[in-house]
Amino acid sequence: MNFSPKVSIVIPVYNGSNYLREAIDSALAQTYKNVEVIVINDGSSDEGQTEAIAKSYGNKIRYFHKKNGGVASALNLGIEKMTGEYFSWLSHDDVYYPHKIEKQIEYLSKRNNINIVTYCDCHIIDGNSNIITASKIKDKYLNNEYLTILSTSIGGCSLLIPKLCFDSVGFFNEKLKYTQDNEMWLRIAKAGFVFEYIPEFLLKRRVHTEQGSVTIQNHCLSEGDSLCLFAINYIGDDIIPMFDDLIKIIIRKKYHNAFHVLINRYCKDERIKFIRLKRAFYMLYFTAFNSIFKHPLFVKVALYIVGKKYLTQIAKR
Repeated sequence: MNFSPKVSIVIPVYNGSNYLREAIDSALAQTYKNVEVIVINDGSSDEGQTEAIAKSYGNKIRYFHKKNGGVASALNLGIEKMTGEYFSWLSHDDVYYPHKIEKQIEYLSKRNNINIVTYCDCHIIDGNSNIITASKIKDKYLNNEYLTILSTSIGGCSLLIPKLCFDSVGFFNEKLKYTQDNEMWLRIAKAGFVFEYIPEFLLKRRVHTEQGSVTIQNHCLSEGDSLCLFAINYIGDDIIPMFDDLIKIIIRKKYHNAFHVLINRYCKDERIKFIRLKRAFYMLYFTAFNSIFKHPLFVKVALYIVGKKYLTQIAKR
């Protein structure tokens, strides 16, 4: 293979002694050999357990310890320290398949474009590394990078990113604790870099009860709503063609503020007020009503009453 750029695999970790060794082993076991493995200890407070595991690898990895500042800050330090031309993030509790990097480099070798970010499918595993299910990118998102990102279909650790992306858009936003990845992908896409999908399972993504996204769900939801608002403002009028699909994502994710901003900004035509009402009621259906009011018949009656009122008003104009 003539195209053989150096790839920096960056593993941020905080109190990760339970899964870190499996992650590092998978990085070192890559069939593509021009890699460096960088472990960033984000101020672990587990009496040195995480550090002991990392240091046991000696010069097989590059190890850095920093004051706790969150995943974004650890990733940023990894970017600063990396010597590779490509960046590959590996969470301390996830696992690469041995051919992950090789497949992505092989794909890039056939494309004459340095502005490509590749991503792939992944298997979901549990705390014991058993495969629970497969997470495959839905076809309907493949033609729109923004929708793919906002649907959170892209696993951050599935990406292989040219370092020049960070040279162009800057570092991860350290103010964000849970959506720093998707916010970065939006900036990269807006800057003109192309996200291209490799339909292969190259990553194992772990789901377990100790994850921050599991233990602090309300904060994640709030930050996700803010991310959607950021996307609406950042993408601008380019968001209009994907309006319907974006609405479905917003409703499914229960992003209240983003829902109202999107509707108010892009549904100014009086003729689609009924559609606005219908979507608003479905928003309530998914989020606000208790189990008594979630009955489909209630929703249909409510839609009919309010919808008829607005259609009557429109007909009089």
